Amino acid sequence: MEQILDFSTPLNLQTLDQILEQQQATWTKVNELLKSSSNRIKFFGLTILENSVIKKKLLNQLNQEQKSSIVTELLQITLSFSSSDSNASIVKKKAASLISQIIVKEWLNSNNSNESFQFIQNYISQLIKCVSEPASYQLDQLYGVMMVFSNLGVYVKQEDDYKSTLKNIQDVFDMIFIKAFELFDFLEKSKSNITSQQKPIYDELVKEILKTVSSLFDLVTIDHCLRLDLILFLINKMNDQQNQTNSYVLTLSEHINVLVSKVMAEAAQSGQTSPKLNQVVSSIFKTMVVACSKSIPEKIKSSTMLLENIATLFTTYLKNFLLVLETLDTETTLYCEKYLINIMPLLPIDRLTLVLEYFNQLYKGFLTTGDNQKVRLQLHASSIPLFFTSILAILENHDEEEDNEIKGILFTKIQDCTETTTTTAIVDKNDEEEEWKKVETLLSETLESIGLICFNDAFDFFTKKLFDLLSSSGDEKHKMNSTFWCLGYLCKFSTQFDVINTFIGKIIDDKTLSSLAQNKRFTMISGLLFFISRSTKYLEFQQNSQYIKSILQIIITQLLPSKSQSLVQISIITLDIIISTRKQYISLDSPELHIFLNQFIQQQGATSINTSQIEMIYKCIGSFIFNFYTFNQSQFNNNSLTQILNPLIEQLKSNNNYQDNFKLWSNTINNNLNFNISLAKSMKNLFNVQMSQLYPILIDLFKWSNQEHQPIEKFSGSQISFKKNIIELLTAYIDNQSTSSNTPIDPSLQNTLLLFLEALCQDPTRTSQIYVTEVLPKTISFISSVISTFKSNLSTQISKGLFDTFYKFSLEQAFNQSNQSRGLLLLSKIWNLVNSIQINNPSLLTSDINSGYFELINKCLDNISPSINGSALDSLVNYFTNIRSTPQLFDFNILLHEYIKILNLFYNSEYQTSLDKITKLLFIMIQLTVNNNNSKLQLMTLLEQKYKSISNNNNIAPKIQQLFNINNLELFENNIKLIYK
Repeated sequence: MEQILDFSTPLNLQTLDQILEQQQATWTKVNELLKSSSNRIKFFGLTILENSVIKKKLLNQLNQEQKSSIVTELLQITLSFSSSDSNASIVKKKAASLISQIIVKEWLNSNNSNESFQFIQNYISQLIKCVSEPASYQLDQLYGVMMVFSNLGVYVKQEDDYKSTLKNIQDVFDMIFIKAFELFDFLEKSKSNITSQQKPIYDELVKEILKTVSSLFDLVTIDHCLRLDLILFLINKMNDQQNQTNSYVLTLSEHINVLVSKVMAEAAQSGQTSPKLNQVVSSIFKTMVVACSKSIPEKIKSSTMLLENIATLFTTYLKNFLLVLETLDTETTLYCEKYLINIMPLLPIDRLTLVLEYFNQLYKGFLTTGDNQKVRLQLHASSIPLFFTSILAILENHDEEEDNEIKGILFTKIQDCTETTTTTAIVDKNDEEEEWKKVETLLSETLESIGLICFNDAFDFFTKKLFDLLSSSGDEKHKMNSTFWCLGYLCKFSTQFDVINTFIGKIIDDKTLSSLAQNKRFTMISGLLFFISRSTKYLEFQQNSQYIKSILQIIITQLLPSKSQSLVQISIITLDIIISTRKQYISLDSPELHIFLNQFIQQQGATSINTSQIEMIYKCIGSFIFNFYTFNQSQFNNNSLTQILNPLIEQLKSNNNYQDNFKLWSNTINNNLNFNISLAKSMKNLFNVQMSQLYPILIDLFKWSNQEHQPIEKFSGSQISFKKNIIELLTAYIDNQSTSSNTPIDPSLQNTLLLFLEALCQDPTRTSQIYVTEVLPKTISFISSVISTFKSNLSTQISKGLFDTFYKFSLEQAFNQSNQSRGLLLLSKIWNLVNSIQINNPSLLTSDINSGYFELINKCLDNISPSINGSALDSLVNYFTNIRSTPQLFDFNILLHEYIKILNLFYNSEYQTSLDKITKLLFIMIQLTVNNNNSKLQLMTLLEQKYKSISNNNNIAPKIQQLFNINNLELFENNIKLIYK
C-alpha cells in the first residue's frame, strides 16, 4: 500500500490490482484512505473505490455493513466544511458522485433485495432531511447534498429501462424536485444574512440547485414541468442574480426541451396534451424573454456563450410553440425573431443550424393557402429585410478565395449540381464541410420559399444591393458572390420572367461589363452563371431563349478559352445544367453547340483545360446530342455525330504500342475510356453506334490487362484502371439498353457479352486486395445491370458464369471488410444486386444465393458501425418490400428469424439512431402476414412482448405507437387490419 501511496512515482496498476484482490483487507485500507487528513490521499481512495469497486461491479460482494461504512464515510466528506485546501472541493465533488453511483447500483438491486431498498431509502431520506431543514445546516453542507442529487439524476438516466426497474422512482424524484425549489426559496428569503465570506459558496449552491433541477426535469411528471409558479420563480431569480444568468438560461433550455419531449410522448400515448400547456408556455415565454433581454446589448458586436445560449432558448420556444406564441404575444415573438436574425452571423455553425431550421420552417409555413397565412406573413414581414442582411453576412463570412481563382460559395455550389453525374471522383468531405452543407441547404430552401411568397420585394432588395456594389470603388468580391447566391435561389421557382430578363440584360450589357475592372468583371460573370444555373423555371420556359443564347455565346467565346481554370470549370458545369434543363429547346437555342464543343476539344482543349474538364464537356456534348435527336430528329446532322465519335475510336486503334512511352500510352487510354464513359452515360441508347466499334477493342484491352507484364509495379496500376473503366463503360452501355423503351435489345448482345465474360472470369488478379477494393464493386454493379436489362431472358450460361465466379467471393470479401467497419461501397453493390434479382429475375434467387445474402445481412446487423448496420436495415426494407410483388419468394421461417433479430435491436443502445428504420421494417414484415392469421398472430405476440419490456423507454415506445397509430398493444389485432386496408 505504501508503494501505491507514493505520489512521486506513476501509479502501478498491476500492484493496485494485486492489493485489491485481497478484498477484506482492501475495504479496511480504503476506509483508512478516506479517513486520511490529506485530500490527495482521500482522492486516491475515492478513485480506487470508483474504478476498482463500483465500475467493476464488486459492490455486490460486500455486505450491507461494509456498504454503509463506505457511504457514511463518503457522506462525511461530502457534508464537511470548506477548507483552505484547494483540493477539498475536488474531493467533495468526487465523494458526492460516488454516493450517487452507489445509490443507483443498490436501487437496481432493490427488486431482488429488501435490504438494498432499505439501504437506499435510508440515505435518500437523510439527504432529503438536510434540505428539508436547511436552517440546521451550513451552506457548504447543503451544497454537498445538492451535488449528490444532481449526480443522482444523471446516473439514473444512464441505466436502461430505469423507470420500470427502480422502485418508487417517481415519488423519490418528485420529492427531490420540490425540495430543491423549497431550498431555493429558503435561500432567497435568507440572502440578506449572507456575509461576504459566504457569498462564493452561496453562488456555488445556487448553481448546484440549478444543475439538480435540470437533471430532474425528465425524471418528474409532466405536471411538475408545467408548474408555472416554479418556472417563474427561476426566471425571477435570474433577474436578481445577473452574474449567474447563463446558468439560469441553461436550466430554462433544459426545461423546454424536456417539456417538448414529454408533450410529444403524452400525445402519442393519449392523443391529446395538457389543456393548460399553451397558457403555461405563453406565460413562461414572455417573462423569460423580458428577463433575458436585460443581458442583450442594443447592438450585438460579438457573440458570447450567454448570447448563444439565449439564442438556443428562444429558438426552441419559437420552433415548437410558434402558433401559440404569435397569437398570444405577438410583440415578444417578433422581438425574439429579430434577436435571432441579428445574432445569426455570429453564431457557431451548430447553433446557426438550429436557428435556420426555425426560419426555414416559418417561411415554408407561409406557402400553405388560407387567409390566416396571409395575416401571419404580414406579422413577420418587417423582419424579412433584416433576415436578408444577416444571410448576406453569413455567406460573406464563409466565402473564400484560393490562389486568386474564383472559388468560394458560387463555385462550390455549382459543382455540387453535377457531382452525382460526373465521373470525377467524389472526395469525402470533412465534418466542417458537412455542417456547412446543412447551413447551405437551409438557406437555399428558405430563399426558395421567400421567392414564392414575396418575390418582387426580395428581388428588388438584392438587385439594389448588387448594383450598389458594382458602382462602388472597392473589389467587393465576397459581397457580390453572396448577393448572386441569394438571387439564384430566390429565382429558382420564380415565373417572373420579365423581371429576370431585365436583370440579365443589365448584367450582360457591354457598357456594364466594359466599365468594370477585370477582377470585378470575372466576379460578375461567375455570379451570373450561378444565377442562371439556379433559375430552374426560367431555363425550362422556351420563350426565354434570347438571353439564354447570349449566355451560351459568352461561355463559348469568352469563358471556355479563359486562362482561369475555375472560371472554365464554372462555365462547363453551367453549360451542363442549361443543356439538361432546356432539353427540347436547347437545339433551337444553339443548333451547332455540340460541333463547337467538339472542335474546342480537338483544337485546343488538350492544352487549355484538364482531362476532368474534357470529360465534363463530353458529357455536355452527349446530353446535347440526346436532346437534339430525341426532340428534333429531322434536323439532326448525323455527320456531326461521326465527327465527334470517330476521333475517339481512331485514338484507341492507333495507340496499340505501349512500349515506347508507357506512361503517355496509359494516360491516353484511360482518358479515352473516361471520355467514352461520359458520352455513354449522357447519349444513352444513341451511344450504341459507338459501342459496336468499341467492343472488340475493349475486350482486347481487358485481356491485355489480365496478362502479367514486367516490372509488375510499372504496369499493375494502369491495368487496374483499365479494368475499372472498361467495366464502367460496359455497365453504362448495358444500362442504356434497359432504359430505352423504343429500341428492342439486340438479340446478339448476349453472345457479345459472353466474349467479355470470358475475359472477366479469367482475370488472375481477382483475389488481390486492390482488385477487391477497386474493381470488384464495379463488377457487381455490372452484374446488376445485366440482370436488370435482360431480366428473365438472360442466358443460363451468362448468369451461371457471373454468379459462380463473383457472388460468393464478393460476400466473403464484404464480410471481411465489414469486420473492420469498412467496405460500405461493396456492401451497397451487393444489396443492389439482390434487389435487382428480386425485381427483374427472381428465379435466380436460389437457396444458396438467398442464404448467402442473409448470412451477410445478419453479420452486418451485428456490426456496431451505424453505416454498416444501417445499410443492412435498408437492404432488408427493400427485400421484404419486393416480396409483395414476388410472393413465390416468401419464406415465413426466414421472415420470423429476421423479425426476432430486428426486435432485439430495440434494446441495444448502439442502434438508437436506426429506430425509424427498425420500426419501418417491422411494419413491412407484419404486413406480409396479413393473409395468414397464425403467422400474423405469432409476429404480433412477439411484438407485444417486446413492447411491454420497453414501454417505459421514452425513445422507443412512441415510435412504435406512432408507426401503428395505437395506444395499447393489446389493440393491435383491431387496428392492424385498418392499416392493411
